Amino acid sequence: MNWYGNECNMSCNVNCSNGCEQGSGKCNKCSSGYYGEVCNLTCLKCKGECVRENGLCNECDPGHYGPSCEHTCPPYCLGNVCNRKNGHCYDCVQGYAGVMCNDSTCPAHCLSCVGQQCTVCRSCFYGELCRLTCSTNCSSDGCDLITGTCLSCNTLGWYGPTCNETCSATCLNNVCDHNTGECKNACSIHCARIGEGQTCLRNGTCTNGCVQNYFGSTCETGTSFENKDGSPISVIAGSVGGVVVVLIVIGVAILILRKRTRRQPTDANEYYNMPPFGSGKHDTNPNKPQTDAESNYTTLGNNQEENHMYSSLNRSQT
Repeated sequence: MNWYGNECNMSCNVNCSNGCEQGSGKCNKCSSGYYGEVCNLTCLKCKGECVRENGLCNECDPGHYGPSCEHTCPPYCLGNVCNRKNGHCYDCVQGYAGVMCNDSTCPAHCLSCVGQQCTVCRSCFYGELCRLTCSTNCSSDGCDLITGTCLSCNTLGWYGPTCNETCSATCLNNVCDHNTGECKNACSIHCARIGEGQTCLRNGTCTNGCVQNYFGSTCETGTSFENKDGSPISVIAGSVGGVVVVLIVIGVAILILRKRTRRQPTDANEYYNMPPFGSGKHDTNPNKPQTDAESNYTTLGNNQEENHMYSSLNRSQT
């Protein structure tokens, strides 16, 4: 299959696909990227295969055009894409126009235009021809293409179309809306007011003190009562009073427990360790103080001795 000639002793070209004719050696089909009778010619910038007979491309690689894709698209074609046959751009990058995007007809500071009217200006320029300069107070975002109004200000504390007006002194942290000048953060409603003047500094500190039941530099902390210095007396007094009451209750409880402990025998076996009645071994010293158990024991012994005497008297009379 890969040989040709009368004796099939000659090999087909390596670029032949599916062999070649036995008599002439012409390729039955060329491998991708080659053309000619024996597939010995290389396609140029074709995307995929080219026509075998003449090498014309069926499709070009991106950025090329022409019958054999031998030309490159104009440099300012958007996306480096152009018509395959004539090279005309379908669209241009900003700042260029024309079928080949080789006409820089936009004014100097235009990034994009339609005819002579700019649609996008370079930063810090505005107007139909982008010849007007934005205010130096505008941020790097620039200004409105038509009116020149700053899109934002480059410094806190300023507002207005050209950022040339200062925010109110009552605006906290010197922050206000860059269009209207309205404070984004106002003084606390708990700052005391005297007349029509401002009630706090730029950092929020109330200048006239606080209204009743509030204290602190910004008057945002509330309490039920406060002294002239703004300290929450009721909270402190209540806390101290509560601690005192708890200590008193604990002391009373300790005294009651001590009294109850003194009334009980020190030893549950004290009664059983007493000497027997009449043994004479118990201490009868009247001057020696007795424990509660000893006192009860003595009383019990005396009662038994009296009962014994009455019993003996009755037997003698009978």
